[in-house]
Amino acid sequence: MSGEFSQAVVILLIAGAAIVAITMHEAAHGFVAARLGDPTPAEHGRLSINPLRHLDLVGTLIVPAAILFLPTPSRFIFGWAKPVPIDPLKMGRPRRDMLLVAAAGPLTNIVLAIGFALLQGLVEPVGLAEGIVAGVCSAMIFVNVLIALFNLIPLLPLDGGQVVLHLLPERLAWRYKQLEPYGFAIILGVFFLLPLVSGWLGAAIDPFDAVIRPLADGLVRHFEAVTGASVIRLW
Repeated sequence: MSGEFSQAVVILLIAGAAIVAITMHEAAHGFVAARLGDPTPAEHGRLSINPLRHLDLVGTLIVPAAILFLPTPSRFIFGWAKPVPIDPLKMGRPRRDMLLVAAAGPLTNIVLAIGFALLQGLVEPVGLAEGIVAGVCSAMIFVNVLIALFNLIPLLPLDGGQVVLHLLPERLAWRYKQLEPYGFAIILGVFFLLPLVSGWLGAAIDPFDAVIRPLADGLVRHFEAVTGASVIRLW
């Protein structure tokens, strides 16, 4: 964690960024589905950027908070939001349209990260990107990048899995979809239980720090180079 902020402030910055990032991610799924002809998100009140419409009490608040204080060597924090209800059969071209709906969430997070990197790069030369402003921008950049990359893992029910599902030929897609009931168990096993158990055994195997975080750092460094922002490493 950055020495510029206390642990409590860092947690608040990351939590606030995560709420915004998750809300915009889920809203993007709904808006794209609606644009492609599916009225289901609107019927369920999900065409909104109100966090209360999208956040799940257990998945967005309780589970991440519990993991945060567990004695695990991993910095991976797992959670989820309410899935946006979507009916592919109400779209004009279901397979293509579902691919676009799935991609909309991570793409929105990348756009948000770029937007806050541009903002930070613009205000830094005039001395405005200091203290809490720098912290908010940095949290928004890094959290959105992490959420985008994690959701692009090609495993159902994540968005990356949905993209793969709708790119595969129908016969292979049907077989691939049979893995969906095990998706969350695989995610928890690889990114949470494996670091936890291996840490107890003294091995400290952490796929999050080995794969996801380096990719996120690389993307953030690229944003810094393009925009001139100086992103504080909060996490």
